[in-house]
Amino acid sequence: MIRQAEAEDLEPAMRLILSPPGGAADARSVQEFIGFGRERGIDFGGLHVAERAGKLVSGILPVVSPGRTMLLLCPPGNQGKGTDAADGAV
Repeated sequence: MIRQAEAEDLEPAMRLILSPPGGAADARSVQEFIGFGRERGIDFGGLHVAERAGKLVSGILPVVSPGRTMLLLCPPGNQGKGTDAADGAV
C-alpha cells in the first residue's frame, strides 16, 4: 500500500531513502539530513511511503525547487524487496 507518511514514518522512511545500495543509513546521517532539510525549508509533508505486510519498504520525498522543477528522493533500485525500515536489514 502507498500512502502519505505520518510523523512517525519520517525517520524510518528517510533511512530507506538515504541508504546506499546493499547498506543501511545510520541514525546520525538520517538526523543530520532531516535537520539540514528543515533548515533549507524542505517540506517533509510531501513524503509518501510504501508498506508491505505492515512494514515500510520504500519512501519517496519530493523536493520542490524554484522554476517549476522537482527532485524526487527515493531509495536505490531493488531496495524494497524485504527491507525492514527499522533496522535496514534485507
